[in-house]
Amino acid sequence: FVLTVVVDVPNAPTSLTAGTTTTSAVPLSWTAPFSGAVLSDYVIQYALEGSGSWTTFSDGSSTTTSTTVTGLLSDTSYDFRVAASNASGASSYSSTITVSTQVSTLNTWDAATKDATLTLADSDRTEIGNTTGSNDFRSVLALLSFTSGKRYVEIHATTPVTGRAQY
Repeated sequence: FVLTVVVDVPNAPTSLTAGTTTTSAVPLSWTAPFSGAVLSDYVIQYALEGSGSWTTFSDGSSTTTSTTVTGLLSDTSYDFRVAASNASGASSYSSTITVSTQVSTLNTWDAATKDATLTLADSDRTEIGNTTGSNDFRSVLALLSFTSGKRYVEIHATTPVTGRAQY
């Protein structure tokens, strides 16, 4: 007598939802699928909304039904999906949800001195310089560098000035 046990790939996870986002992260949770075999991992993927160009989020191997996808761009909409896997393979993906990261807000800054700086609320790099070559800071160019490229914002002001900008 030989007993053969066939383990199928799991069903897709269900009820994928997002928690409160930040400028660069989206917390996700889902319901585990019913599976006759022990799950070995979940595969979390994300893409720019509607692009269909999926990236697998590297969170190691885990059977926890939640994770936080990090390293995202601020003020950007993403599609998310999750699949379950076991020794027999991976499930189909869950239904896709679309979630937007928060807008990155510049902190209050003072351009009254030549060495004025801007500080972003998150870890993005910011540089500031005087484009007129003088010390009056009537025209200031702030260079905001992001992983997807560079965006320039020109700020016109009189001296001294305190400004608050949202990007």
